[in-house]
Amino acid sequence: MTYTKDKIPLLESSFYLFGTILTHLFGGSAGREGTALQMAGSIADQFTSILKLSAEDRKTLIIASIAAGFGAVFGTPVAGALFAVEVLVRGKVQYKYLFPAIIAGFLQV
Repeated sequence: MTYTKDKIPLLESSFYLFGTILTHLFGGSAGREGTALQMAGSIADQFTSILKLSAEDRKTLIIASIAAGFGAVFGTPVAGALFAVEVLVRGKVQYKYLFPAIIAGFLQV
């Protein structure tokens, strides 16, 4: 998922789910992590306008939701936090996002 300033449509999360289900039904190979991460980010982004979050807070929320999604799928909250921080900031780990991501990763359990 690439960070943009536009809100991620909620309908997009259902496309991820049904696309993965169809892929599995027709014998395709699809991992569970991509679907979980994209759905987590899409659903969490719906709260940014309701809570009137700033762009920085929105980014933190999306990173935390991706970390929680990764932790839920694989049971590895710290790895999920590191992955989420790294993937959204494109390889440059910014430590201000790490604490919320670790907390979200552990709270999903």
